Amino acid sequence: MKTKIYLFLILLFTSAIIAQTGIEKLSWLQGKWTTEKWGGTVEEYWSAPSGNSIIGMFRFIVDDKLRFSEHFAITEAGENLTLRLRHFDANFISWEEKDEYLEFTFIEMGDSSITFNGIRYELLDSGELKVNLELKRGDKTEIEEFIFSKM
Repeated sequence: MKTKIYLFLILLFTSAIIAQTGIEKLSWLQGKWTTEKWGGTVEEYWSAPSGNSIIGMFRFIVDDKLRFSEHFAITEAGENLTLRLRHFDANFISWEEKDEYLEFTFIEMGDSSITFNGIRYELLDSGELKVNLELKRGDKTEIEEFIFSKM
């Protein structure tokens, strides 16, 4: 009898892990992250996974003044994940047109990383969040790296 209960509990626990959706596997992203970059402070905030999404915000502050922010969401539809974001200036005026946003298509996910076309998030062993962002400057594409500490 004990063996059956033990096997049932193992099966139940294993099923719960397998049943996690892609969005739930990103719980390591949750929290407030900060770094110094471009002569100012960069902050990212990520919510807990809920309602097939994670929402977040990025802000860039120089000399105690907001320069710009981004508002974004990773959403899950079936097995597909998508990252969408919009930029806003200090007066909360969008850089993108009214009904437009930037969209990054999902490429792959590991235990502590997720890669979209143009951006990759990775939780390092040190507990820091590494973000590699492809930026187009003229006809060149460069990788901008951010190393965030959790606050």
